[in-house]
Amino acid sequence: VGGDALIANVALEGTSKAPIDFIVKGEIQNVADFGNLFNLNLKNWPDVAVNIAGGFDRQKITLRKSSIAIDGKNIDLAGEYNWGGVVPNINLNVSADDIVLADMFPGLYVHKKSKPKRKLNVFKDVPLFGEFFVGRNINVTADIKRFVVYRDFSIDDLKLRVGVNNDVARIDLMSSVAGGTLNIGADVDIAPDGNMDVIFAADGKNITVGELLSQLKVPDLISDLPMNLEMYVRANGANLSELMQTITGPVRVYSDGVG
Repeated sequence: VGGDALIANVALEGTSKAPIDFIVKGEIQNVADFGNLFNLNLKNWPDVAVNIAGGFDRQKITLRKSSIAIDGKNIDLAGEYNWGGVVPNINLNVSADDIVLADMFPGLYVHKKSKPKRKLNVFKDVPLFGEFFVGRNINVTADIKRFVVYRDFSIDDLKLRVGVNNDVARIDLMSSVAGGTLNIGADVDIAPDGNMDVIFAADGKNITVGELLSQLKVPDLISDLPMNLEMYVRANGANLSELMQTITGPVRVYSDGVG
């Protein structure tokens, strides 16, 4: 995908001449077309540099010590996709030092220099790819040192575990946010069209209000007050903005410090 910028080397089995190992290096210029192969909507993605090594079997494909780079930021990948059973199985390990959501989905954001005073809109139309998880058993682990969600707002030291079985997902996340900690657990029912019904619990400790607002470029209220957060809510939607608009349930925000 993307012309002659992408180069693949494939090793063949001696007798059957079936491909058994491969190395793919170069740049994917038409990322949306590549995403269509896996039923993923990757519209507006920038060019992606790839360095992928793996192997083929009759029933699975394996990735070994592979990586992709978006806007010069590397994401390391390893895992396998096994379609030999009744339900396909995907196992994937992801690690990265720095991921910026706006680099991955540039069409969702206007560059901050062009409209610095525009209204805060953290979750607008961020896709969740729910349809991809339908009819697949999936186990994903991710370890990311810095994950920039919006403007300068980042989730640090992120450790994510996602398990999907029979269109039901369990998500566990541990992270650092604005000088404090944020732990999240969620149970998700995924409809055939990718819509998600989510039961979501979060526990945040010692999150500094001033640092959080500074990251979000909100100058109206700056405080060193440490904040704690507890929530147990339910939401429904096909993308992140729909989930945020349908949240119902108890949320408790309080502080036991001075600032």
